[in-house]
Parts: sequence; structure tokens; C-alpha cells
Amino acid sequence: MTPQPQGQPFNPMMGPPPPGMNPIRDAVNVPGILLISYGAISVASAMLSLVVNALGADQNAAQMGSLLNDPNIPPALKDMLRFSAGSGGKVLGIGMNLLGMILGGVIAFGGFQMRNLKSYPLAMAASIIAVVPVCGGCCYALGIPLGIWSISTLMRPEVKAAFT
Repeated sequence: MTPQPQGQPFNPMMGPPPPGMNPIRDAVNVPGILLISYGAISVASAMLSLVVNALGADQNAAQMGSLLNDPNIPPALKDMLRFSAGSGGKVLGIGMNLLGMILGGVIAFGGFQMRNLKSYPLAMAASIIAVVPVCGGCCYALGIPLGIWSISTLMRPEVKAAFT
């Protein structure tokens, strides 16, 4: 094989990449790291929200009481406010925060698997979850472009073939 000319991009026709240079690993490295970071931030945000939800329930109930006495609020909205201020809202909030922690963990672990070129389905699932605003976590505006970038990287045939 002919050595790769200096200053030229890697050409697969020139033979295997030099030691320390793997274009496929380089392609998945940054999106994988960002998925790990995004997932970790989502888990931390959901945990913080869980604590705030558990500790701030009494203050919220007092504020809801003043809203329930307002004659301008429609009865259907008052029913929704009663549910959210009561135990139903607390259970729903806890459930959503637990779901956020689980999905954030899936995103982070999928990013880890993506960086290691293992478990293509999990890496793809993590990328898709990051795109969905409801599931992606606290900073969903960052998750949408990150997920799209990860999906487009994973869809490349040479990247898909590199997963074991």
C-alpha cells in the first residue's frame, strides 16, 4: 500500500487508517459524548424536580386555594387545579420525574454504547428519545438537533457496519 500523503483526508483505498486514526470512531465520538452529557443533565434535572415537587407541595396547595376561589376561572379548569394540587397531581409529578430519570439514563447509556460502537439499536433508541421533546429532558431544544445529528451519523452505512 502507498503511504497516505500528508495534509490529505483519509482515503480508504489507501489501506487501513494509521494508528490512532479511525474515521468511524471519530464520527461517533462527539455525538456520543453529547448524548451522555445530555442524558446526565436530564437525570439530574428530573431528580431536582422530584425533590422540589415533594418539598413544595404545601406551598403550591396554598396558592391553588386562592385560584380555586376566583369566580372568573371556569369549573373545568378548577377541577384540573384540584387534581394537580391534590394527591393525584403529586403522584403524576413523581411518575413523570421517574420516567424522566429512566429516559435520561437510556440516553446517556445509549451515548456510551455509541462511542464504543456497541449496541446499534440502543444508540439509535437514545438518539430518537433525545429528539422527542416530551421524553428528552429539561433542555429539549438542545436534544432535538443533537438527536438528529446522532441519527444521521448512525444511519451512515460505514458507521452502521462498524457496530458489533
